[in-house]
Amino acid sequence: MSQADGAKVLYYDCKDPAIRTIGWVDFLEQIILDMYYAFGRRPKTQEGHVSRRFKNAVGELCGEDNLCIIFDEIEWVSPVAVIDKHWHKDFVPFWQTMWTTQSEHRQISFIIAGVNPTVTEMAEVDGVQNPLFGIIAPKFLTGLDEGDVRTMLNKFGKRMGLRFDNDAISYMFRRYGGHPMLTRMAGSYVNAALRAKGDRRPVRVLTDQLVESEPEREAEIMYYCPHIVSELNKFYPDEYEMLEWLATGNEADFHEFAANNDYVRHLRDYGLINPSNEKAKIQIPVLARYILAERRKADKEAEEFYVVPTGSRERWLRNRLDRIGTDIRRLDKMGVAKGKVALYGQNGFPEAEKLFAVKAVDDQPSLETFLNTFNRCLVEPIESMGKSLTLRDYFWNEVKAAYPDLWDALLRIKVYRNEAMHIDLTARVTQQLSEMKAKDFMGRPPASFVDYHFMVQQKVLDGLFVHIMIEMDRLM
Repeated sequence: MSQADGAKVLYYDCKDPAIRTIGWVDFLEQIILDMYYAFGRRPKTQEGHVSRRFKNAVGELCGEDNLCIIFDEIEWVSPVAVIDKHWHKDFVPFWQTMWTTQSEHRQISFIIAGVNPTVTEMAEVDGVQNPLFGIIAPKFLTGLDEGDVRTMLNKFGKRMGLRFDNDAISYMFRRYGGHPMLTRMAGSYVNAALRAKGDRRPVRVLTDQLVESEPEREAEIMYYCPHIVSELNKFYPDEYEMLEWLATGNEADFHEFAANNDYVRHLRDYGLINPSNEKAKIQIPVLARYILAERRKADKEAEEFYVVPTGSRERWLRNRLDRIGTDIRRLDKMGVAKGKVALYGQNGFPEAEKLFAVKAVDDQPSLETFLNTFNRCLVEPIESMGKSLTLRDYFWNEVKAAYPDLWDALLRIKVYRNEAMHIDLTARVTQQLSEMKAKDFMGRPPASFVDYHFMVQQKVLDGLFVHIMIEMDRLM
């Protein structure tokens, strides 16, 4: 676009060893030479500091012409560089030169591209003001929207004799989050699979076919996932760890960390996780599968789910109980103030001392005690509130409508408690228990988990913790 407007353009791939391994002075010398060549002029031999010579060159060459310099893969020559760490120091003088030059010569502009805007969001670098802080307006490249995915699949599909059904296109959009490369790889797999079957063209591609071939197709596509997250893992390990938490079901740590951090904003802006005010999840299922597989490779003993380590359980338990107890009272008051139905009333949930005294679960009796206590403190009082208001099925109707996420977390207490205590379950609760176990434990039987009893406690408490936060976010 800059070239179409008549501007001269210089492009630098900062991942190139010829760039990242040299210092800022040598890089700037190279840019000066490239500027002269771009304007069809012979480089001049000049004396003085390289910053002054760069500024003079811009003043001499640009005149009425514009110059745009593009720096791609900026992370490799920045304060977060992991290989050539001299850029931790070189970054500031290099960009101070660019900044001061642009302040005098408006004909020069810069485009900076990378995997994360942190290099422009750091206020200071080694105690010195970051020259890029506050002057760059980041724009995030997200996936295609559903209309673009439809255009893409129809265009490429037509060449290959494939006609994607509208529902099949919607499935591809949901499954691959509009990521162009993953969507293209999935389409190529569909084409190859149909060719192997010998199907005559043109052939119609249906959703059922895509769902049926999903395991094999995504086992193949997973080989391309490192391309999506490798730079994130290399330069921004905290954000990558947040994706790991979601992939392993550790939503509680994710939400707790995200509440006080900008990292989650980056992940959302990239379209890697879903929008705010919802239960967080990775938007591209095959990517979640890849991240989980990589974690299990790194930790041979890792489960498919995050389980709090034995030595950390007491501290984890105290933290969860304190937050749940405080936040659910706060949620009740906020909700009433916003016109929602009451959960417990002005005095909060009863027998709080019993709730705060529960122990970490390690067997069936301790699980029963835990579930009984939480049911008595948090579920039964809501049902009593409904009776006092002469509202039948208050928990199932009014509370579910007002607080859908919290209701789901409270229902987990109710159904797991009824199962643990061998209470006869209604057909409705039996169905809900089956769905809950499928979601919480991927349908695996309890005997297949060494820490099953504790894992139920963890699912209950983490579920409450996360869903209370989600409900409060909606009210703010």
